[in-house]
Amino acid sequence: MALTDDQQKIEVAIRAICEDTQFATVEDITNRVPLSRQAVLDNVETVAAEHDYIQHQHAGKAKVYYVTEPKLEPIRTPDTDAVVRLESDTEAAYAEVRTAPTYSDFDFEVHWYDFKLNEIETHVPTDVELGQVMGRYATTPVTIKFYSK
Repeated sequence: MALTDDQQKIEVAIRAICEDTQFATVEDITNRVPLSRQAVLDNVETVAAEHDYIQHQHAGKAKVYYVTEPKLEPIRTPDTDAVVRLESDTEAAYAEVRTAPTYSDFDFEVHWYDFKLNEIETHVPTDVELGQVMGRYATTPVTIKFYSK
């Protein structure tokens, strides 16, 4: 089952919140997405049921959500310069910035991965994703290949 746009926003919010803290409450999610508390309550269980890496448990009277995140080692190579955690509404969750081959016109090339670390070979990054990757090199002049047509 595909998630609705609102449910995708909730999923992204849970992942982003759990990057900073270990868990997310409904209030945390509501503060992060342009949805009402009731809309979050109506959809968060569907999001958790759809993705096995989003779990929940009770902490006192509140239900909290947390992410059982896979380790990033499977996408790291000796040529990896950085792995950037993306906060966007697309299927891409990580960008691996890799040193480009010596015959390339670029210094680096970017490989895009979903949350389960599957490479997305046809991903065309959004402006937000481009900014998140380029922000890592803001003070250093480099050339980066983001995608091929």
